[in-house]
Amino acid sequence: LDLYKSALGEDRICELFKELKGNTSVKAAELGTCGLGPRFCGVLCDVLRANVSVEKIEMWDNDVGTEGMREVAEAL
Repeated sequence: LDLYKSALGEDRICELFKELKGNTSVKAAELGTCGLGPRFCGVLCDVLRANVSVEKIEMWDNDVGTEGMREVAEAL
């Protein structure tokens, strides 16, 4: 799933990722420079806990903050 530099915005990307909970065909997501914040990290954590098929998430150049990344690390 390549959303690099996507203009969808955090709300739409969060909705998209909520749908990935039951989708086992998506193995990786490129989310660099998507305008994501800490709220997305909570959604991503829910996905990672429910969907073990996700192997790679790239989300550099977003403003998720230290706490958001800590939350993601704990979900892994």
